[in-house]
Amino acid sequence: MQLQYEINEELNEKKIGQTLEVLYEGWDPVAESCYGRSYADAPEIDGKIYFTAKRRPKEGDFVRVKITEVLDYDIIGVAVGKDTKKK
Repeated sequence: MQLQYEINEELNEKKIGQTLEVLYEGWDPVAESCYGRSYADAPEIDGKIYFTAKRRPKEGDFVRVKITEVLDYDIIGVAVGKDTKKK
């Protein structure tokens, strides 16, 4: 597991500074943050992308998120650009 953790951390750190399109899945009351996943993240397998936003999106909205840091298997960022959009 340690090797997998190191590989995942290295891949996630390369995403810092990038802006990803994230499918909003919900609100995490413990983290007090929105969360979702990108096209490359499989549900219940890959980590989540946690992000803050001026307004909470609706489930199913796509949000542009600038990645700011990595936390274990998860990624943290902030919503950027225009309001959320439905696809």
